Amino acid sequence: MLISYNKNLEPANYVDGVDFEKTSPCIWVVYPAGASGDLVSSIINSHYIETGSRYYGISDLGQVIFRPSDNKITNNYMNKHRELPVFDDKWFYQLADQLSEKNLNFSLLDQFIFSCHAYKVKHIDQIRESFPNSKIINIFCDDVQGNTMIDILGNLKNNTSTSHGWCQRHEHDNVLNIPFGAMFNSTLYYTYYDRIVDFLGLPGRLVCFDYIEFYLSKQRGDIKHQLVHYSQSLLDNSLNQ
Repeated sequence: MLISYNKNLEPANYVDGVDFEKTSPCIWVVYPAGASGDLVSSIINSHYIETGSRYYGISDLGQVIFRPSDNKITNNYMNKHRELPVFDDKWFYQLADQLSEKNLNFSLLDQFIFSCHAYKVKHIDQIRESFPNSKIINIFCDDVQGNTMIDILGNLKNNTSTSHGWCQRHEHDNVLNIPFGAMFNSTLYYTYYDRIVDFLGLPGRLVCFDYIEFYLSKQRGDIKHQLVHYSQSLLDNSLNQ
């Protein structure tokens, strides 16, 4: 692992009363359901010693089972209300409780990761304004084919029948835009992985394309074919520009 030793992360050096705050550094991966956001989050998580997040593998439906630092409480609120929660004392207490259930507190973490469906422009603005030291990775899609695929994947994996609407780029220094589908072609994967590494100030890559190939192998046959074909079309378009 490309991580220097940090004695503060050892349980013996636990510091009571240290909690996540609005000024704390954090990473938000935002995306519509079906856009492989937890796949990206799980890769990012591998670069840190302890985030309070947990990765439980990939289901037979092709869904990455990833529980971010807040254990999805923010995303669950989003799914129910279509809005981000108010980032008040109650919400921060909930974060602390989620860590406590894992015998952790913020003093034992070297990063805090959120992975949620807060992909609309107003949601990204709310995150930026509420958490000035946040880094936001925004998975977007600006074509009909890709957005249709996101809906198919989201509905299949979540047993729903909804349309997410378009997910747009968001231009800001604290936001890195990654096109949906870019992770499913080895050339684009390493291109955007390098951008994530630079954006987050990481020392280098850790996760090879084998992980993506395993993810693709867990998808339904026709979906796997569509993802690979769509990703190749993104690469072809980028080469022709």
